[in-house]
Amino acid sequence: MSFLVYFLMIKLLSLNIRGVYRMDKVSEILNEPCDILCLQEVRWDAETCAAAEKLWGGSVFYAVSPLRSAGVAVFFRSGVFDSVNLRVADPAGRKLIVEFEWARKKMRLFNLYASNVEKERKIFFRSLRPFVTEDSLLVGDLNTVLSPDVGGTSTDAQESGP
Repeated sequence: MSFLVYFLMIKLLSLNIRGVYRMDKVSEILNEPCDILCLQEVRWDAETCAAAEKLWGGSVFYAVSPLRSAGVAVFFRSGVFDSVNLRVADPAGRKLIVEFEWARKKMRLFNLYASNVEKERKIFFRSLRPFVTEDSLLVGDLNTVLSPDVGGTSTDAQESGP
């Protein structure tokens, strides 16, 4: 089977939660029917992380910035994967790299939250190159503008009006 076919059988959800920390909302997110859940802008304290792990019941990995900015998390559903191992957790909360095995196939998952500053973003993406393999899956909030005329911030959209 090809790499693509394997992922058609695994449900993966990637979501920027923009700092959601209320447990009712966290619970709602964790109840989404998926095998792998990748979150960005996870600004949780230790108590919220522990509660989320308990609710999920599977393997959980965090890279949360001490400044409570950025932050990424990856949740793997228990009983689905042969093995799950953390490879890299960025102390700035910008990336998690997790290796997992499913159906005798080893894969590498990158959950990314890239900077919205172009120069920093380019450096960030270049830093990933040594870790990327042909069996890698990159997900997350890449903060990449495909066209300058549609780029900007959420405040730009609010100010422009209908």
